[in-house]
Amino acid sequence: MPHHRLIPALVACALGAQIAYAGPFTISATFDSGAPTALQADINAAISIYQSTFTDPITVSIFFRYATTSAGGSAVSSGLLAQSNYEFYSGTYSSFVTSLTTDRKSTNDFLAVSNIPAASALPNNPVRMDYTSANGRAVGRNTPGNMNAAGPLVPVLAMSTTASSP
Repeated sequence: MPHHRLIPALVACALGAQIAYAGPFTISATFDSGAPTALQADINAAISIYQSTFTDPITVSIFFRYATTSAGGSAVSSGLLAQSNYEFYSGTYSSFVTSLTTDRKSTNDFLAVSNIPAASALPNNPVRMDYTSANGRAVGRNTPGNMNAAGPLVPVLAMSTTASSP
């Protein structure tokens, strides 16, 4: 499959990424030395689409690796084109709904929040829910990416150098 057709999916996959409030929606991409120039151009083109589509005032930093190993050094699973790493948090359903409500900015935000059901209305009556560090920060929660002992990790999208398309 040509890069230009799957890069938007790779960028979307990586958006479980480190987010900080900074101004207009921005994706800050960093590439390792092995990433081919054409691949970088395709990724940057996909990023432009996302930046022109979304308006939340956040910055997403993503490190793109072009390698046979994941961020932790283990091999990228056989058959995978790419693998994204990010941190998960767990909190109460009601506290996350409160964060969504507090973070409302647009007409769409208000409409979405007005349609969130009470936990008791859902089939499994969720008391807790899991969310990525990025999703937490996007609604104002203190959820830093912490997969790196040196400080908050810029999430990594490892793109396999050995995967082939059908």
